[in-house]
Amino acid sequence: MGKRHRLTALAAVVVLSLSAACSDDDNKAADSNTTTSTTAADAAALTAKAAVVADLTARNDWATLRKDFDATMRDSLTEAQLADAWNQVATKLGAFKSRAEPVRYTKAPPNVMVFEVPMTFERGAAKTRVAFNPDGTIAGLFVLPPEAP
Repeated sequence: MGKRHRLTALAAVVVLSLSAACSDDDNKAADSNTTTSTTAADAAALTAKAAVVADLTARNDWATLRKDFDATMRDSLTEAQLADAWNQVATKLGAFKSRAEPVRYTKAPPNVMVFEVPMTFERGAAKTRVAFNPDGTIAGLFVLPPEAP
């Protein structure tokens, strides 16, 4: 299996279904008939939080990272699963070296705000994609090849 396919397969391990989390939020929004608007302050705060998520991931600080997971993420993704997935990334790409600043991902569903954080490793690159619910909890976490759409 090629490097791209292994990272894509890894993304499936690391990712807890964003669509499931989004579906739950869609149902809540439909039930309450409310809308959530995103302000510039929200975007700035979540940009900073996306950087922290990438840093916690690189430091293997799964307990702290999981504190910001929404219930679906917490119930479905354990510290051990996170560690196993990250170890697979490190096995393929080598040791983590650095990250760039988060960039807002504009193809996100309307009820989440998504950021991508470019990451550099000894033998290549990847990106962390993190999705936030309107309340700031983490709805999805992905480690993807840098060229992933």
